This record gives sequence, C-alpha cells and structure tokens, in this order.
Amino acid sequence: MPSAFPQDPDERRRARRVRFSRPIRVAAQQTSRIGVTVDLSRSGLRITHASDLEVGQRTRCAIALGSREPELQVPCRVVWVDKKAKAAGLAFDDVTDGTHRRLETLISRLEHRHWNGTPIDSNNCESGTWAPDEFLD
Repeated sequence: MPSAFPQDPDERRRARRVRFSRPIRVAAQQTSRIGVTVDLSRSGLRITHASDLEVGQRTRCAIALGSREPELQVPCRVVWVDKKAKAAGLAFDDVTDGTHRRLETLISRLEHRHWNGTPIDSNNCESGTWAPDEFLD
C-alpha cells in the first residue's frame, strides 16, 4: 500500500504528496527559521512552525535527511500560509537537475515504502510518518 495521500477529485495539486517528517531550515531575506516538513511532493512541501512567512516570498530551504546524507537545498516560493495552524505550503522554484534527481529518489523511496532496500513496516511508523533510525539523530 503506497504511503501517498489519497487524491481528492477536486485536488488542485499536480503531484501526489507523501508523508515526510524531517527538520527543515527556511531562509528568507535576512532571517532563518527551523520548521518540520509534514509532506512532500515533486512540486513542493508543507511545513509547520512557519506562521511568519508571507505568500509570494522566495525562500531557500535546507531539508535535513540525516547524518549520513547532506541536506537537500531547494529554492522555494511560499504559496499559502495558515497563521492559525502555523503552517505553510512551499512550491519548489528553479530546481537544478541534481536536486531534482535527489527529490525524485527520495519521493520514490517513500512512495514504495522502502529506504535503502529496507522495507518500511507500519510498526516502525508513528502517526503515518516515518524516517529510518539512522536519520533520527
């Protein structure tokens, strides 16, 4: 069973989302903040702890993938903000080929419920999120 969210027929997104909970550093203008990713797609991501972002704002995101893999650096644009929920939706913007390949690999692993050849067992999941033990620093 794939870990992607079921698609709503009225869904406007172009890409399916997968649950993914990892720390993220969001840099915009002269400030930087730490948040947590909620889900990820080929076109963007949703994060928490982001109520101070503004729609249209351009950011640079660094997604922590664990101690054995370098951060994934992605330029983004803020497409929505929910101040009450302290959440925001970010669209990837001008992604390089190398970053695109890393995103595709990451999403494919999550969609097929495996990580580096290790099956993801629902017993190792919490609230529908998952990260390999070695990534939980």
